[in-house]
Amino acid sequence: MPFRDFLARIVRRTTSAPGIRAGQAFSLAAMLVVIGFSTVLAVWAAARPAFGALAALLLFGGILGAGLILAEGLRLLFLLFGQWRRDLAAAEIHDALLAGETPTAPFVLYLRPFSSTNALARTTDTVVPIPQAELPGGPKVFAIGTDRIEFEATIEASVRKTGTMIGLGRPLEHIGAGRIPVDDETWQDTVARLMEHAKLIVLLPSPAGGTRWEVDRLLSSDLMTKTVIVDPPNLASEREDYDPAVEWAAMREVFRDKGYALPDDDRAGQLVYFGDQTEPHSTCRLAFDEVSAIRKFLEPVVVKSH
Repeated sequence: MPFRDFLARIVRRTTSAPGIRAGQAFSLAAMLVVIGFSTVLAVWAAARPAFGALAALLLFGGILGAGLILAEGLRLLFLLFGQWRRDLAAAEIHDALLAGETPTAPFVLYLRPFSSTNALARTTDTVVPIPQAELPGGPKVFAIGTDRIEFEATIEASVRKTGTMIGLGRPLEHIGAGRIPVDDETWQDTVARLMEHAKLIVLLPSPAGGTRWEVDRLLSSDLMTKTVIVDPPNLASEREDYDPAVEWAAMREVFRDKGYALPDDDRAGQLVYFGDQTEPHSTCRLAFDEVSAIRKFLEPVVVKSH
């Protein structure tokens, strides 16, 4: 996405916490101004008596649509600044571990297959009435707003009070966990260090690639006492190489071979915590966009594991 890449280049120029906060404040304020100004301008232009009803309606929709597009770009800029802050925090944690130090900032480790990135999201359309002056001869006008909810972003918001959520990957590739770029020779050592020092581990299991190695390491250690396993909702994946239901079915066999009874797949999604047992200590249906419900389930896990 060229436009997203353009915004990412702007964000990368900011390397300080005050600069990131200023960038977020600017993008949020600009977004609100654009929405308000475009709405007022659209209503004013459409209500001019010189225009006929059809022209007035088209003018209203064009101005308002352009404003919403610009506002969406500013919203993305706001999210990218927040993601960049997490990416920089992840880099600091990684640098501390490479230096043999214990990171001072608490963090949550997010383990997932790379194929799940940009694969799990839900898009909802909302019809919103637009307060306006009466258009000449026209009906009341509504706007349709589209909201895309990323699964990883929901998990990140749920653990934010516990610590910065971090994982492996390319900085700014996705909104969610802060990314640590690693190469094929060092990633296992990096993950092992992160597992040891993480306050909480959130695992989106997969039988493929490096995630299988991560799963085997967790199941063979006491790290399971601070690990929450995510059975993602069976949404229509936006990538052909990732199917949540298929992945979960394969993982049940892997867990069974290690003596763990992973529950059946829940189409709505679920969170599973074993603690120091081989049967689930607690489970919870996964509310896709209800951050408070996910946080409520995770808080006792953090307390129990420490």
